[in-house]
Amino acid sequence: MAKRKSLTKYLGLYFKSLLLFWRADKLDSSILILVIPLKALIPSLLTFFAQEMLNQLSVGRLNYENFLFWGISFFVSLITIPLATNVQGVLTDRLIAFVNTSLMNKTKELQGLANFEDADFYDQVQVINSQSSWRPVNLIVFGTSVISSFITIVSMGVLLATYNPLIALLILVSMIPESLVSYRVQQEAFETMVGASSDARKMQYASQAVLNKDFTKEIRLFNAFDFFIKRYQRIFWQIHHAVNQRRAKKMIIALASMTVSSLISILALLWFVFSIQAGRFRVGALLTLTSAIGYIAENIFSMIEDSSLLYDTLLYMEKYFNFLKSSDTIDKRGTTKVGTVKGISFKHVSFTYPHSPRPALNDVNFDVTKGQKIAIVGENGSGKTTLMKLLLRFYDPNQGHIQLNGQTVQEFDLFSYRSLFSAVFQDYAKFSLTVKENIAISDLDKQDDSQALIDAMKISGFDPNKGVSESSLLDVQLGKEYENGTELSGGEWQKLALARGIFANRQILILDEPTASLDPRSEYSLFQKFVRIGADKTVFFITHRLNSVTIADKVLVLNKGKVVAFDTHENLLKNNDYYRDYYSIQNKALKKEADTK
Repeated sequence: MAKRKSLTKYLGLYFKSLLLFWRADKLDSSILILVIPLKALIPSLLTFFAQEMLNQLSVGRLNYENFLFWGISFFVSLITIPLATNVQGVLTDRLIAFVNTSLMNKTKELQGLANFEDADFYDQVQVINSQSSWRPVNLIVFGTSVISSFITIVSMGVLLATYNPLIALLILVSMIPESLVSYRVQQEAFETMVGASSDARKMQYASQAVLNKDFTKEIRLFNAFDFFIKRYQRIFWQIHHAVNQRRAKKMIIALASMTVSSLISILALLWFVFSIQAGRFRVGALLTLTSAIGYIAENIFSMIEDSSLLYDTLLYMEKYFNFLKSSDTIDKRGTTKVGTVKGISFKHVSFTYPHSPRPALNDVNFDVTKGQKIAIVGENGSGKTTLMKLLLRFYDPNQGHIQLNGQTVQEFDLFSYRSLFSAVFQDYAKFSLTVKENIAISDLDKQDDSQALIDAMKISGFDPNKGVSESSLLDVQLGKEYENGTELSGGEWQKLALARGIFANRQILILDEPTASLDPRSEYSLFQKFVRIGADKTVFFITHRLNSVTIADKVLVLNKGKVVAFDTHENLLKNNDYYRDYYSIQNKALKKEADTK
């Protein structure tokens, strides 16, 4: 029962995947639908017309129609090879583009972060993404090959069955175990040697360690080459010995299967010979038998091998289809367009991450008016970043609600709402694009405004000293994966992310510890600059360094997901013990750090 369900699932995935061909390229799919069966039928047609010519020659005459049909079939067999190859190549390109585009479009639909911050989901996405450039190739190659082999087997079986259906059935059945055993011998050897076993992974690691650029210095310094080479060789011989033992056992089974298959074929040949001698068949029947045995054996093995490889691809396609069925985790039904920001309010907001045992935010309440500069402080895990994720609508609260201008944020069109915000995150993106594209991606409508781009670089302090003018710097390609690509230092990447946030020029600016790698003095200076250029903007900045909070209008203090206090820095020092102790401890640590330098 379980095997039947597995087969049904396999076939369902197979036909569902084949429909992607049609969706990717209707014209080439139509051509392939015609070419593949025709190409698969050619061996049977060639055998049939050759058989007829032999039969006619055996009685001293030749019907040239069979000769003509054989020639036409042979010509068609030749032209279908490059035609099928070309069509498969074009369809492969289109299918790869279709699969990747559908993945990107689906990701665009998933505006919430819950899916991507779920480890299992993200692992599946990484697998789908990493294999999306070659799995569709396998789908076409093995998918069409299975169909082609099946058609050839059936057509040859039908041709043979015209003489004796029982012999045709016995030959078919006897060759399946032989092909299965032979394939399993190859597959097990491959899996054992290449990566399915723990020892194989250790062997691969020994080889990769010597070739890995991250290990080059220490391997050379400590002359560790022989250590890894000997480890590789030791594991190889252990695996090789075990594989050879299994090969020997499988070989015995394979020999037994082949013996049965050979006996059936020999007996079939004898029956055909006696039948020809008795005058029941003509001599062309021998050609049909020998051709059928060869083609059936070859295509059964090919179909079993390709089916196994196709199954592996279909497991990938299952992940792909499951991803396309993923639902978003935030409410996107709002339609109201946003205008000018007047105020933001958190009303009894509580939030717990999926699969987390405790809330990240618990009954959070505070109000912010337009143009206020709000510092958010608290220990690690206090809920600072989570607060900003909810404000940006990467998540929706489990309880309570967030309001913009007195309206619940879910009432607003999501993209219109997010257009209010610019943000620089602690884990900022390092896009392998040009400097210009890295900055302008925050507002592509202004991507040709060179002066605005240069101003954003100046304000952020981005100046990697590449020996080029500011305008030429915009065209510098970043990312070592590209030819002539440039890699920035961590600090320069950070400044580039700041330039991106500045360039967006939105009504609300969020700074989620983007200056963590800067010293306290530099961070304070940069925050002052942000406050100055954003005089009319509402700014939220998260920081661990309380010396920077003095430039804020108010400080929101969080502890274990709860609001401890929300007031000016001066009032908090006077009236809040938790904040006063937190500030005092940090000042002492900073003073001690300064004294040691």
